[in-house]
Amino acid sequence: MTDWNLNRLLPREEIAAFHAALAMPATRCIRLRPDRSDENVLPMAVEAVPWFDRGRLIVDPGLRPSQSLHYAAADYYIQDAGSMLALALLDAQPHESICDLCAAPGGKASGIGESLSDRGFLLANEVINSRTTILRYALSRTGNPRYAVTQQDPDEIAGRFSGLFDAVLVDAPCSGQAMVGRGKRDENAFDPKQVEHSARRQQRILLAACKLLKPGGRLIYSTCTFAMEENEAQMRFLQDRFPGMWEPIQSKSLERWASPIEQGCYRLWPHRDATAGAFAAGMILKAPILQQVEIAPKSTRNRSNKSFPQSRSRDRLGDVDELNQFGQLHRMQLRATESGDVLGIADDVPEEIVKRIDDRELLRLATKKASICKPEYSLAMLGTDWFEPARQTDVTDGLARKYMLGEAFAAERGPNSEEISSSRKIKMGSKQPWTVLTWQKKALGWAKFAQNRVNNHLPKLAILPICPVE
Repeated sequence: MTDWNLNRLLPREEIAAFHAALAMPATRCIRLRPDRSDENVLPMAVEAVPWFDRGRLIVDPGLRPSQSLHYAAADYYIQDAGSMLALALLDAQPHESICDLCAAPGGKASGIGESLSDRGFLLANEVINSRTTILRYALSRTGNPRYAVTQQDPDEIAGRFSGLFDAVLVDAPCSGQAMVGRGKRDENAFDPKQVEHSARRQQRILLAACKLLKPGGRLIYSTCTFAMEENEAQMRFLQDRFPGMWEPIQSKSLERWASPIEQGCYRLWPHRDATAGAFAAGMILKAPILQQVEIAPKSTRNRSNKSFPQSRSRDRLGDVDELNQFGQLHRMQLRATESGDVLGIADDVPEEIVKRIDDRELLRLATKKASICKPEYSLAMLGTDWFEPARQTDVTDGLARKYMLGEAFAAERGPNSEEISSSRKIKMGSKQPWTVLTWQKKALGWAKFAQNRVNNHLPKLAILPICPVE
């Protein structure tokens, strides 16, 4: 970004401080899960993030929040404070249908998912196949099955789900200038050619996002860059393209961070806000966007070649008996694939959305291979309102740490043993070998008893390299 552009956004006396702060790492931050927001149990000192009520800055810069059992149990999500600006502006409501159009790795998507109930639904789309695994993992940790994960280009998603969403979030691919201090971008992020390339791609994504909105719906746009061409100019692009169709969202709670050059736009700065920096903007669509929105030519970079058909008819939804061995599901619609895998979705998601979702895009609850049905991590992590495990084993801190390292352990039992403490008596010869392993009554994942051994079925993404004493 040139100093000329900075002069429009910052007082001249702050520009040197901005450049110096760019090279500094941002303060570590977590986002509290709303159903577990008791800060008294956190293993760290925290301070409130001013712009987002569930955000907390970590006071000790040397502390790694991923090494805590509270993180393993999904009490919080590790997220840069700047990323929470878009969540604050979105202000997701429990009943809303929301699309996160560029969802991986899942920080904002999981934040939305945590907020939904009462018919609420999240469509999390990610065009790059390699990023969908971590997206699904992040969403499964919310404990809420009100989502599906799609993998298509934004204009293809717009064709499938046109006019169905109360809000659409576009966390757009950008030049990433705010990532320089974290070592995830180099100085080329400030190259005008890179900025121009990103701006063109952002316009195409935004045009697709417009088609997804209901009249009165909210478009939330965010980046992790400072360039005006990728930020305020994108909102001006939409207003010029569809004059009189948009009303900027002027948030009183975010007024302190309002952009000086465009209404409905908000900025965080590394030298002011203890974060790497962020941009978010919001506008309300006043009337339907015409169906024939001209989309700019697609970029050939990172395109998905997959085309998903519409899902099979709704009458395939129902109970899947084989899943009952693992526990009792509530308020869920289930589908069984031809191979025997079990997938699900909350049973009150709007019909107009459900009928457009393919089986492969649902929450995977169990996988069947060679006639053996195995429960998925996402099933274990469902909240108690959704799933009651047939067998549940609460463990001590020491054993929980061993489990989170991906290790198996002996099922030693006795009056002097602290290896396992169970919420119910467990007979080693039980017909049900699968158990949800819990810590402080909160799910960690699946384990399986085999004689006097407990085998670890934690997925690789969930394994923590270190889990020290709390």
